[in-house]
Amino acid sequence: MSYTLQMYKKFIDDFSKNHKNINCHNFPKIKSISLSVCEGKDASEKKVFNDLFTQLKLVAGQCPVKTTAKTSQAAFKIRSGMTLGAKVTLRKKKLYHFLDRFIYIALPRMKNFDGFSAKSFSSSSISFGVDTMHIFPEIDYTFQRLRSGLNISISFESKHKEDSILLLKSINLPFKN
Repeated sequence: MSYTLQMYKKFIDDFSKNHKNINCHNFPKIKSISLSVCEGKDASEKKVFNDLFTQLKLVAGQCPVKTTAKTSQAAFKIRSGMTLGAKVTLRKKKLYHFLDRFIYIALPRMKNFDGFSAKSFSSSSISFGVDTMHIFPEIDYTFQRLRSGLNISISFESKHKEDSILLLKSINLPFKN
C-alpha cells in the first residue's frame, strides 16, 4: 500500500471524527489525475511522438492515448487529424502511486518551487504544469533533446474548497503560507 493512500485513510478517520453528521459518501476524495503533454506540430514526426509517448508511459505507469487536432488551424500550421500529444488518466491505486512519486521524489527535485497557492484551485480540481519531465527518476537523459512539459490536473469529489485543501495538506502536498 502506498504511503499517500495510508495518509488518505488516516485523513478519512480524522475527518469522520470531526464531522459526525456527514454521510461517508460526502467525504472529500481524489477522483482522478489527468496527465497530458503536447508538442504541437513537432509531435507529427514519428521519432518525436514515440519519445513523448514513452516518457509519458514511464511517468504515468500506464499506456497513454494520443491526442489529435479536431480542426485545422492555418495560423499554427495544424491540420485536422494531426497528432499533437498524448494524455493519460490515472484512477484508484495508480493514482496514489503517482502521487507518491510526485510529492516525495519529483517535487523536491524542482528548482525554485515554494509550494502551491491555496487560491489557485476550486473545490473540484487543481491544475498546474511542470516545466520538464526530467524531475521524475524514470526519465533518463537519453531524452535530452525532448524538453516537453507535463500538465497535471487533480480532480476531487468535495462539497467545499476548505475540505479539498485539508485533503491535499493531509497527503503532504506543499502549500505556500
